[in-house]
Amino acid sequence: MKIIELGSAIRNHIIDGLGGETPNTSYSRDQLIDEAFIYRDRLIFELSMKGRHELSPFYQTLDAIPIMEADLSTNPIIKSGICRSYIRIPIPSVTYSNVSIEYIGPVSKAKSFKLYFDDRFNHHTFRLRTSKEPYAYVDLDSASDGLIDVMLFNLNKIKDLRYLTVREIISNPLSFQIADCCTLAEEDEFPAPLYVQDMIIDKIVQRYVTQYRQLHIPDFPNKQTDKT
Repeated sequence: MKIIELGSAIRNHIIDGLGGETPNTSYSRDQLIDEAFIYRDRLIFELSMKGRHELSPFYQTLDAIPIMEADLSTNPIIKSGICRSYIRIPIPSVTYSNVSIEYIGPVSKAKSFKLYFDDRFNHHTFRLRTSKEPYAYVDLDSASDGLIDVMLFNLNKIKDLRYLTVREIISNPLSFQIADCCTLAEEDEFPAPLYVQDMIIDKIVQRYVTQYRQLHIPDFPNKQTDKT
């Protein structure tokens, strides 16, 4: 189902569920789509606790992300290694054990970079076997405009590297844009399997209908009288 279709389906189901009780109430399709992605993120975190294989339908591949040049070695978080390149990628979904990013590396997928999500990347240069291999630090605290920074190290091992491929679970695929690539529009497919889409529709519709009925319980007068 397309993203825009899922938003419309939720709205129509809410109206049907209320049986026409709210003729003057309108539901923003954009808001409902945002709520669908929020519930999707919650479900992804729950599935991630069961294992990476449960998340395979949610990964999206972003090709040709441009590598940007800048000397980031003065960043106080960098204690070792030289960083002169970085990329910006969409904010990943929050998952157990940081499994939301599956791959960062060349478009050819010939070599996957070692990924770090905390300051342990500073110890990479002391690894005897892999100290010269490319690696990356994913700065989860650098979020802005729907993107985060990924610092790249040891890229000199790969010649003429200008673009990278990223495979990850994106928190909200509608909230970012990287140069002229990797954008997602409402006319694209909702990034979740059909059974998850159905769960999302049911969950949001149920919440809206239940909350409305709880807030609009009719106030019937008490006509009972005491009998003696």
